[in-house]
Amino acid sequence: MLPEFAPLFDKITAIDPDHSRLLAAHRLATEKGIADKTTLYNYKLEELDPNIQVDFVLSSHILQHIPTVVLPEMIQKLAK
Repeated sequence: MLPEFAPLFDKITAIDPDHSRLLAAHRLATEKGIADKTTLYNYKLEELDPNIQVDFVLSSHILQHIPTVVLPEMIQKLAK
């Protein structure tokens, strides 16, 4: 999805707990010439810095992996 969003934003920040998926994302960003505007982080959503500033959040295939007991807290963090 990085190439599809690249024309819409000056910077792209992506997080994923799966290191192999981040490596694939890095290869794709490099192939598409958008690596310079892409920052990749290898950590879980619950490890997200609450002070991070973004204009848009796309959460794809994420929520089903978050334990139900912590889901409300995660949604509150994203809402800030």
